[in-house]
Amino acid sequence: MKLCFIGNRGHNGYVLDGLKLLDDIEVVGITRSKNPDETKYLEEVVSDLKHSPSIYDDFEKMLEECQPDIVSVCGPLEDHAKHCIACIKRDIHVISEKTIALTINELNEIKETYQRHPVKLIAMMGLRFSSEFYTAKKLILKNKIGSIRLLNSQKSYRLGTRAEHFKQRNSSGGTIPWVGSHAIDLVYWLSGQEFKSVSAIHTTKENKSCKEMEMTALCQFSMTEDVFASVTMDYLRPQNANTHGDDRIRIMGTDGALEARDGKLFLINSEQNGESEIQLEHPPQMFCDFVASIKGENDQPVINTMDTFKVTEASLIARDAADEHIIKYID
Repeated sequence: MKLCFIGNRGHNGYVLDGLKLLDDIEVVGITRSKNPDETKYLEEVVSDLKHSPSIYDDFEKMLEECQPDIVSVCGPLEDHAKHCIACIKRDIHVISEKTIALTINELNEIKETYQRHPVKLIAMMGLRFSSEFYTAKKLILKNKIGSIRLLNSQKSYRLGTRAEHFKQRNSSGGTIPWVGSHAIDLVYWLSGQEFKSVSAIHTTKENKSCKEMEMTALCQFSMTEDVFASVTMDYLRPQNANTHGDDRIRIMGTDGALEARDGKLFLINSEQNGESEIQLEHPPQMFCDFVASIKGENDQPVINTMDTFKVTEASLIARDAADEHIIKYID
């Protein structure tokens, strides 16, 4: 199978890590970013893996000449929808940095194109492939905490030095979709429910001169079966913290509770008191899982196209709800 890359922002590492494990994928093309330094590292890694891709400045020319089976979309966030649509129209499978669109109109255009060209399309929702969250999903499916009623999810980052495109809404989409989509994805995936409505708030206060970038945000979702979920995100993690991010979730069920934090998982139910760590299962590698689904070798991938659409929609509507200070309903 032939693979191309568009840009190198975000989490191309998921694809590169999978590439090291697959011997039937050939990298045939790379479209450089406007800033060549962004893709220099990508070109070097691909070369080290013994691939010899053609290098392009025009992504459409690359798609026409290389005719790839799969494209990794990691260009500017504001171009994700354009890049995804161009690939889907050519019946090319897409693994994209999230979110795949920055507006509901863009997302609807992707969906309409997908209806005519039903390829595989996923966003890089990496928390599903972290052992503690992956194991939590397995325990939920085994009914270890009964019926889920409430979820609280957190995504916290160090601020560090942010690139200029994160400081503008039109080139980042906002903190809720960029950072919060990971936590929103967790509550969607782990609850097994659909989103019904959302209220949200966000603010640029204390953002260290990062212009339009929201420093803190909170979303409250109502889901099917009267399940409720809260999601918080921030750039307030202290610089001397031992990790860049602090990702966690608390899941309350009728027969127990799960809490994932610090890369560990704890369970309280009739068999566990919550004091001992649960042994973690090993998730599949994201890109390998995606390729297996394309080949028809895996009909239950960890994330699929419908998941990607649902979580993208919820993230964008949550941001809009925060902007407009209203409750928004999700179809």
